[in-house]
Amino acid sequence: MHRGRQRAFDKGIILIEPGINGHYKLVKWIGIGFGAGYRIMLKNNPEVDTRMSNFTFSIGVKIFFSEVYKSVFPKGIKL
Repeated sequence: MHRGRQRAFDKGIILIEPGINGHYKLVKWIGIGFGAGYRIMLKNNPEVDTRMSNFTFSIGVKIFFSEVYKSVFPKGIKL
């Protein structure tokens, strides 16, 4: 049975999440990252019962791959 065409955003949701992120370099190769923001639901889906608009926070470990590369290959790679 053919169900007909559906538009892309008929049953979806649209979110926007403005925020700010930063990091602190602990040592040459590793740092910690952190961020905060607010998620806003622009288009709601009546089938979704979860409240999406809320504050968001993040924290994580950062690896600075450019510093790792410079330490492993101080003169670069010649092709």
